[in-house]
Amino acid sequence: MKIAKRALRLLVTLGAAAAASVAGAGAGAFPEKPITMVVAYAPGGSTDQVGRLVAASMAKELGVSVVVQNKPGANGSMGNAFVARSQADGYTVLYGNSSLLTNTLLYKSVPYQMSDFVPVAIVNEFPLVMVANPKLPAANLREFVTYAKGQQGKLNFASAGLGNSTHLASEKLKLSAGIDMTHVPFSGSAPGVTAVMQGDVHTFFDTTVTVLPFVKGNRLKALAVASNARLPVLPDVPTVMESGFPDFGAVTAWQGVFVPANTPPEIVARLRKAVNAALADAQNRATLERQGGVLLAQDPNGQGALKYLADETSKWSALIKALNIKLE
Repeated sequence: MKIAKRALRLLVTLGAAAAASVAGAGAGAFPEKPITMVVAYAPGGSTDQVGRLVAASMAKELGVSVVVQNKPGANGSMGNAFVARSQADGYTVLYGNSSLLTNTLLYKSVPYQMSDFVPVAIVNEFPLVMVANPKLPAANLREFVTYAKGQQGKLNFASAGLGNSTHLASEKLKLSAGIDMTHVPFSGSAPGVTAVMQGDVHTFFDTTVTVLPFVKGNRLKALAVASNARLPVLPDVPTVMESGFPDFGAVTAWQGVFVPANTPPEIVARLRKAVNAALADAQNRATLERQGGVLLAQDPNGQGALKYLADETSKWSALIKALNIKLE
């Protein structure tokens, strides 16, 4: 009941923020100058890669530059809070991911709340892939779990930050498989992947867009995919569930565009039109699909994004409660 109420409150507050306007705003045409797109993670990770793709296409549609600015730190909270505190004029936008939401559910205190934002669009979902260094003595997840049980407490796993989906997926596997591993958080996907390739960390659940090139290049080994079915881009890699852990379910990471609350509705609508144009571009769609991304259906008024976030609140709240994770 508490989870359902929390999701309802989120839907109401985000809906109110989406409907708000600022008196006097919009006197001139929007946009009249370059737009800054904040990515709250280090360059090179999946959020950064797709954010830059979306930014480039938005610039064509809007007729002004959309400049990506990386502000990593505190699992995205620093960059998220920067946008939340920015002027609500459409010139500072956030390309965020699942952590924007899960941070508010996991941490006792974060420098922003979901009600500080209006969702412009939820762009896509990326399935997570469990990868390991090629030298790890396990060819798949079944073999890895057997190996890990013989090394209880001696193995470690990377994440792109405390509390995001890349962290929660490994915690969920630990619970399902009964294994003990140490968490090593990084400030984004790219440094985590590098650590695994160098052999400093044993495993990492990360998005297809980040790990796929390294799997194809034999620099990483894919042990399992955290999806309901095998992925077309990795057809020979079994799911976690078919590897013997049917209660694991699926863990995906979503990405989307957000602006500060009280951004005028007409500016939100203009930005949403630009994002939708980016997602309608055949070349962009083909690129994302090759990377294993699942594009989400878009709507002109943003109601689909509001419902999506409410559903995500319910899902992640239930998982975090089951895992009994609370972060300082």
